[in-house]
Amino acid sequence: MTRRKHSHSTSARWQIKKLRQDLEDLYVRADPRLFSDQEVAADIGRYLCVRVSGFLEQATSVIFREYCEKNSWGEVQAFALSWLDRMPNLSHDALVKLVSRFSREASVELKEFLDKEERRSRINALIGLRNDIAHGKQQGMSRGQAWEYYEVAEQVIDWLLDKFHPEQISINDSPL
Repeated sequence: MTRRKHSHSTSARWQIKKLRQDLEDLYVRADPRLFSDQEVAADIGRYLCVRVSGFLEQATSVIFREYCEKNSWGEVQAFALSWLDRMPNLSHDALVKLVSRFSREASVELKEFLDKEERRSRINALIGLRNDIAHGKQQGMSRGQAWEYYEVAEQVIDWLLDKFHPEQISINDSPL
């Protein structure tokens, strides 16, 4: 059996850069000073929270989909990619469990990473807020609070990228 290559696949880093830029552009457009109605500004803050949670989930999916595409083929690849289509809400536990499906060692490292700087509780809070907002519960959320969640989501995504898609350094990039 030959290894199947995806000619349409782009790098995970490029796709995540695009997801980040879209969210950062939304953040700029969500400046509460642009809205005379404070309820609308609060709604935009809640929408940002939902989008930050979506960023975490989409970027995680991109990372693992590309990892599967590069490291498997045939029926194994099809199975892995179909499983990723059903990715759960990425609470701390769900994220660690997902990573453990790829590497037990990496899941231990991720758990340690998430335990630092209250990342675990911030990720869980983000997912909890997103679920409450999606189910119609009124949650106070400012643009600034949403940005704080974005920063922790970025840290997690950067960790996953470094672990599963380390940047290749060419000889030309070497400082020597």
